[in-house]
Amino acid sequence: MFKGEILELDDFSFVKQIDELVSPALTSIEGVFVAGAASGPKDIPDSILSAGCAASEVAGYLNRREALLDDKRTQFKVMQKSTMSKSVLQH
Repeated sequence: MFKGEILELDDFSFVKQIDELVSPALTSIEGVFVAGAASGPKDIPDSILSAGCAASEVAGYLNRREALLDDKRTQFKVMQKSTMSKSVLQH
């Protein structure tokens, strides 16, 4: 499921949170997030807060990924234009 990566668990077999205070939804696998009782015992209000936090972290992650893709697309377009310009000049 994670391409050979193993999701790290804590001492109680819950999904380990990399940094519970700063980014509580982050796990040991990039792009995999944890929420609710998967990270430890939680009541309903805490599970709802955890889900909101995870959703926020996922949105930030996707925005960063999209920004990287946009940068790569821009670089590709610049390379394409440069290559096309060189081929026009050679003919």
